Amino acid sequence: MPANAAPREGESGPKEQDAELALKGETQAEASEAAEVESWNAGPEYEEGLFVRVAEAAHALGYRVKASESAVVGSQDILLCELAGPEGRLTLRAETYLGVTVTGPREVVAKVRQRLG
Repeated sequence: MPANAAPREGESGPKEQDAELALKGETQAEASEAAEVESWNAGPEYEEGLFVRVAEAAHALGYRVKASESAVVGSQDILLCELAGPEGRLTLRAETYLGVTVTGPREVVAKVRQRLG
């Protein structure tokens, strides 16, 4: 539908769609991110400064920490950070034996990977 065309009966226009997303607490970027999510293992959790370098790469792309938590479960240490940014949500996770993982929109994960070289 062209941007200046009125929606037909039973259809919703861009403003109505944005309002529906707002009621769900989502932005357009967050709503579309679910279809193209990727997880990438950046390396071992014991690699000196890796988690910080990954977080700095995400920060450089406009991502900010929304929530973080850490836990010890048996012999597993887990650090989890949820970030929000211009292209949706990103999750950084460091876990014993599993390494540092970046999960989020495919394009954003690729940009983080590229920044780490």
